[in-house]
Amino acid sequence: MVMKMKEKEERKCPRCGVNERQYKHGKTKKGKPRYRCPECKCVYSFYEPKYSDEFKKSAIKLYLEGNSGRAVGRILGIGKNTIWGWLKEHNEKLPSLKENDVKLIEQDELYTYIKKRESSVSDDDGGTR
Repeated sequence: MVMKMKEKEERKCPRCGVNERQYKHGKTKKGKPRYRCPECKCVYSFYEPKYSDEFKKSAIKLYLEGNSGRAVGRILGIGKNTIWGWLKEHNEKLPSLKENDVKLIEQDELYTYIKKRESSVSDDDGGTR
């Protein structure tokens, strides 16, 4: 009885939200059951993610530790485009920086070195350096 109640709760139309009288409507190519809503005539099946959130987090962590997208794909045995998709999703969830949020800027060492050299050379040397 508990199993039947759980199945009825899961069978909810994604378009209109009705969960009563959801009829079976064949199977997908992979053999998963499809359902049809009598109210809005929507045909749907339930999405089950292939990879867990922990697996995705480990892939993102490997990338952030300095591995390339291809290397992460080779390590975990998945495609590089899958990794790039997860990284894109992760990036969209991050808060955006505003110009006023930046208070400290680190300059390049070479720029600092060149500026220091320019100030030490005087203009009174006759134009030769």
